[in-house]
Amino acid sequence: MQHYSTEVMAGRINKRRSVTTGEGYVRRKQKTEKQRMRDLIITELSLRHWPNALNVLTFPSIHWSFENDLINKRERPRDLQRGYVNATIITAIERETPIFRAAALRMPGTRDGEIHILETPPWASAAVRTRKIGRFYQTDFESLAAKQDYVYDAAWLDFNGPLSPKLVAHIISFWSRKIRWKMFVTVMHGRYTPDAMESIERYGSPEEWLSSSLTDSRQIMSERYRDNMTMIQMGFVKTFDLFDTTDLLKLLEG
Repeated sequence: MQHYSTEVMAGRINKRRSVTTGEGYVRRKQKTEKQRMRDLIITELSLRHWPNALNVLTFPSIHWSFENDLINKRERPRDLQRGYVNATIITAIERETPIFRAAALRMPGTRDGEIHILETPPWASAAVRTRKIGRFYQTDFESLAAKQDYVYDAAWLDFNGPLSPKLVAHIISFWSRKIRWKMFVTVMHGRYTPDAMESIERYGSPEEWLSSSLTDSRQIMSERYRDNMTMIQMGFVKTFDLFDTTDLLKLLEG
């Protein structure tokens, strides 16, 4: 395993044009809504709900806002001061190379030590870690869901696009094989393909389409908010019917 300083990892960052007053107001409002959505998930993943070490999959922004907030919420201050985490084991993924490189420079823990270059699995293009982020892979959700041999306690699947039949199939598989406890899904509401619209019309809404497709689940969150476009955020928890008489009879007979 190799390790490099953030200076070695640094890449070129493009300058952006100035933002008008009107644009600034809209962005601040959208940021507030996005922060509220993050806070809802952070509350659901707090130590009060899951007191053990939490293995969680995330799709980070280049600023790692959610991951930083989650770590600060779950970890003891003295551990954070030492630059370590014990209660929050984060695996993160990003598909696009420029975004992956920019996000790698800002990973939580880069100020506490070096970025470690890990052996890259066959389903990813790169893999790094810090003291606070267990794994950061350059890959897409479909590849990780299909090929990674790992089970998570929780995940926030924060997609940029809308639900599609193919994406719903991947989420169903991921939920059934890779999640022990909770999963949150954020998708765009709009720009649906004709086959997606057919499913939405059949189920009544995108939320009902996904929730009806997940077995052993109870929906714990359903929100719509603005973030350039209308977004949908859903949350699910694993559940088992303790009062299923068929299972009870099998248990008694066994």
